[in-house]
Amino acid sequence: MLQVSPIIPFVDETSFIEAIQISCRACVKDMVQCDAIDIEILYAKGNHGDGPYNAFDGPERVLAHAFYPTDGETHFDDDETWILRSGTGTDLEIVAAHEFGHALGLGHSQNTASLMAPFYKRMDQVWQLHQDDIKGIQSLYGVPKDQLSAP
Repeated sequence: MLQVSPIIPFVDETSFIEAIQISCRACVKDMVQCDAIDIEILYAKGNHGDGPYNAFDGPERVLAHAFYPTDGETHFDDDETWILRSGTGTDLEIVAAHEFGHALGLGHSQNTASLMAPFYKRMDQVWQLHQDDIKGIQSLYGVPKDQLSAP
């Protein structure tokens, strides 16, 4: 179940579902399998109740954070200027896909081209997961059946 509260006016649940699907695409062929994901999404400013080390610090520094699968909460800094794929600001789809990677169990990657690199970077309008991201998620959830090699 996906819970979004409070929500930025221009963002609907579909934007987050697309980001989750990007994160899941590498490990499941049938996206129905991702329906069991339970992520609570929160927009907040400053210290928002999950400890001083997780407090947001205003625009353009800490953009968001997520907790690993046992918790599943994903928080976005409400001081950011969020955009959807174009314009001036921080691309919500890219940040959400990165944070949902954490919510699915991925840590940061040392590969700077990876979605899971520890810093934000804009992506092309049409972007795909890096092979490092794919290997990481497949190490946790397995390879899609259509990609398994025959014995």
